Amino acid sequence: MNKYPSYIDSGKEWLREIPSHWGLSKVKYIGDYINGYAFKPTEWSDTGLKIIRIQNLTDRNANFNYYSGRKISDKYLIKKGDILLSWSASLGVHFWMQEEALLNQHIFKVIPNEKLVEKNFYYWLAKCFINEMEKDTHGSTMTHLTKDKFGSFEVPLPPLSEQSQIADFLKDQIEKIDNIILKQQQVIERMKEYRISLITEIITKGLQRNVPMKKSNVPWIGDIPEHWEIKKFKHKFYIKKEINQEKDPVVLSLTQKGLKIKDLTSNEGQHADNYSKYQRVELKDFVMNMMDLLTGWVDSSPYEGVTSPDYRVFVQKNKEECHDYYLYYFKICYLSKIFFGHGQGVSTLGRWRLQTDVFKNFPIMIPPIQEQFEIVKYIEEKTSNIDSLIDKIDGFIRNAEVYKKALIFEVVTGKIDVRNYKKSIMEVK
Repeated sequence: MNKYPSYIDSGKEWLREIPSHWGLSKVKYIGDYINGYAFKPTEWSDTGLKIIRIQNLTDRNANFNYYSGRKISDKYLIKKGDILLSWSASLGVHFWMQEEALLNQHIFKVIPNEKLVEKNFYYWLAKCFINEMEKDTHGSTMTHLTKDKFGSFEVPLPPLSEQSQIADFLKDQIEKIDNIILKQQQVIERMKEYRISLITEIITKGLQRNVPMKKSNVPWIGDIPEHWEIKKFKHKFYIKKEINQEKDPVVLSLTQKGLKIKDLTSNEGQHADNYSKYQRVELKDFVMNMMDLLTGWVDSSPYEGVTSPDYRVFVQKNKEECHDYYLYYFKICYLSKIFFGHGQGVSTLGRWRLQTDVFKNFPIMIPPIQEQFEIVKYIEEKTSNIDSLIDKIDGFIRNAEVYKKALIFEVVTGKIDVRNYKKSIMEVK
């Protein structure tokens, strides 16, 4: 791609040189910024207009709260095509493409100054300056931009006609990259689905396809090999709760990535005032989040330490049996929403729990010990190949995201001249 004929020093370290016919402007001059309304949880409703919170911009699956109370100012009303800029917790710029809604605090509605900046160009410009601002944000536990830093930040400003060309170019190019990324993400999702179905099939049916089968009398399991047994959880495991006695224990945190040692020096996640009520965890103990069956997880501990008193720690009775067979079994019950189907509570609030008595009577399939180890060996060989392919695609996606961010920066800051982009496309046709 071509560069501009001549450049000048912008005087800004993050910009370096800009085209000689461009200018600079402070962010506060290129738009009006209306902060959202401070809705109280008591004002949330199940009906009315959607309330746009930061999680609704960053997670397409996040649930909305609604507002149906007294009328509030129209300045908080968001319409399709409005630009929204989140300035706290998760910094970012977004086009709102849904129906009318109301804006929550910590998000700006941006009204671009049409005398200085074209609306679509503002969107791409904001992606650049927010990324730069994020490198030097204020806030120890919550990342957010201060008003002075935000408003006084200087950005490059091409002529209006050129802004439209830049916006058109980036829209076309980023859409192509995003479509490629989406297709690769869909491939990963299909591979993950296949991984779950493979493990489920082997865990519940075994490796041999020509053995006699019998009814398990468990709806989600169906038929199982005739020589397998079905036992209740309480016959194969026991729940333990040993309270921590150490002054400075190793604290273990359970996420969907597994059981990890918690960094007590960071500000990430929740921290307890003390860990005197936490429970002991030993090597190969199973740890399970029974409080949230939707986003929780189960794992086997590779460490000795302590974990939340809200988790359930349990131990395999027969040490000769294959520990990892049961770990796969429990993980599949999470991934396939089997535990979720046995839960109780309020799932929309993350309080969908597996009661102790239900868990103790939960059915577990028991192949012969040798077959348990054979099943685990087969699963690990197959899933290793799947995971390797997923890692390669993940690497491709990460590189594509890096390229996308670099392309936006290079074009918006004038390192690449795209003024003839439309003309060159027509010439190709």
